[in-house]
Amino acid sequence: MKKSTYKPDLFIIDGNSQKKRKYIPVARASINQKGVVDVDSVKGCELGMAAHPIGGCYNECYAYKLARARGFDFCTSVSRLPRKRSIMDCAKIVYRSCNDWYRIGTSGDPSHDWVNTIDIIKALSICNKTPVIVTKHWVKMDETVISNVIKYGCVVNTSLSALDTDDEICHRIQQHERLCKYGARAVLRVVTAKYGNTEYGRRCKRIQDEIISRGPYIVTPYRLSKSNRLLCGGHVMADRVVGSNGGSGSMVSIWKDAIHLGRCCDCPDKCGTIY
Repeated sequence: MKKSTYKPDLFIIDGNSQKKRKYIPVARASINQKGVVDVDSVKGCELGMAAHPIGGCYNECYAYKLARARGFDFCTSVSRLPRKRSIMDCAKIVYRSCNDWYRIGTSGDPSHDWVNTIDIIKALSICNKTPVIVTKHWVKMDETVISNVIKYGCVVNTSLSALDTDDEICHRIQQHERLCKYGARAVLRVVTAKYGNTEYGRRCKRIQDEIISRGPYIVTPYRLSKSNRLLCGGHVMADRVVGSNGGSGSMVSIWKDAIHLGRCCDCPDKCGTIY
């Protein structure tokens, strides 16, 4: 019997980029601190980092921060292919999850490789769990991808915020409406914030209200560092500090009191699968 070469815990060294760690191009599943299974079809966000090279989206991309802390090259998107053994391992984790959905698009945007994203979803369809695709639509879905999104019962979370550029907001809303037109299950995943009484803050609040009015939507609260320029300038208000074991952590801008910050299994929105 041929010995397997699958080694999920290894990493590749990128000699051309200050010896940053390269993501392994093989599908893996993980369970985050909030209890949700993530099966990223892509790791890294090449197009997002090219558009926002200083800190990623909103200058506070948590995936970029985590990758940088671990020494990974987040500026290069790597497709995570569903090799036989790796996808079997993923399926076991997805199947055993207490949730009836899993997420694709946590530490990389699946739009970098829609074909691979669908391949993974197809392979995991044996688990009878709902795939939740989280994307900013850096690359549009073609009709074949949309057809498969519908076929496999995916819920597409279009991530956007009033902090996005006007062009980004327009593009993402267009893609969301396009999915709805085709009959796909789709929700707006809005990165919300409590905005201050500045010219820019008032503008962002108007845009946020307009986005939310489109519905259906779910909320991801804006988490930011204490040195965030929007916070320091009074454009965004931070409501609390969260951290493990009562320690200090990232600040969170709470748009309204009902925003859920706990484990995903207790969240009423369930990544939009209830819609």
